[in-house]
Amino acid sequence: MDNEKEVEIVQMHAAGMKAPAIAVELEISVSAVRTVLRKTIKAVTRPALDEDAIIQTYTDGVPAGEILHVFSITYATLYRVLAAHDIKTRAAVNAPGRSKQLEAAVKLYEAGAPLWSILQETGISQPVLHNELHRLGVSLRRPRVL
Repeated sequence: MDNEKEVEIVQMHAAGMKAPAIAVELEISVSAVRTVLRKTIKAVTRPALDEDAIIQTYTDGVPAGEILHVFSITYATLYRVLAAHDIKTRAAVNAPGRSKQLEAAVKLYEAGAPLWSILQETGISQPVLHNELHRLGVSLRRPRVL
């Protein structure tokens, strides 16, 4: 569809015409009219992102939830911006350290350390530790009662 027809669709819609009426008037399909309107409305309503500020805030260690709130974006948008600028996510950067923390937590558990002590020493909470223990096939000290 040419640009002139798209402009005409937008003008007709702005004047109050509904998509089916525009389609009849211009002799095109209703879905074509709606596609043009969707594209135009997204372009008009989507605010410009300050990607540099988003990246700086993320690399400064601000929690992702706070970034989403401050910049009024979604997780998908945040990770799209990071990927576009080849910025690794914190989860990817911290993965090797997290793996070592899990190993240390399992060893402490097998040595008989209490769960609260394991959490303080490694930062690994009970649910995460138990998931890792189940994954490794390590039996729990106190079996679950159903």
